[in-house]
Amino acid sequence: PTLSLFVYFCPSMNYLKSILVTSLLIFSFVFAFGQTANIQLTVQNIEEPDGQLVIGLFDNADYFKAKTNPFMATKIDITDSIISYAFLDVATGNYAVAVFHDENGDGEVNTKSMKIPTEGVGVSGKMPKMRAPKFEDVAFKLVNDTALVIQMVYPSSQ
Repeated sequence: PTLSLFVYFCPSMNYLKSILVTSLLIFSFVFAFGQTANIQLTVQNIEEPDGQLVIGLFDNADYFKAKTNPFMATKIDITDSIISYAFLDVATGNYAVAVFHDENGDGEVNTKSMKIPTEGVGVSGKMPKMRAPKFEDVAFKLVNDTALVIQMVYPSSQ
């Protein structure tokens, strides 16, 4: 009797299979492309507890190079030599973090001749000595929750 009720309410097994396959495809798509993770940043070696720390999370090499259009960004008032911040629910993928100490509040990384910063800067990888960092040099693959430590570099320390 139970089987006959099932056949009555679902006359076509192909229909049931179609619904099942479609549901599995939708679930797989959401699972594969909907994953997120958190990025916990610790920025160290901030020289003076004044101004703001500007943090940009980039997912594009051209924007990283131009220092424009970050995927996510924030500004934090500096009160200590170490600042922590978290980017939450970030889609998995490749990213790079760029940070600068906006000492004078103009919202820009101030530079002197040859584009050498006059304010502190930091990136998610190792800061190169004689050139600006490239996205490929400092990018990381976000798959799971990730903790990054960024060391600020100031012109006086170079």
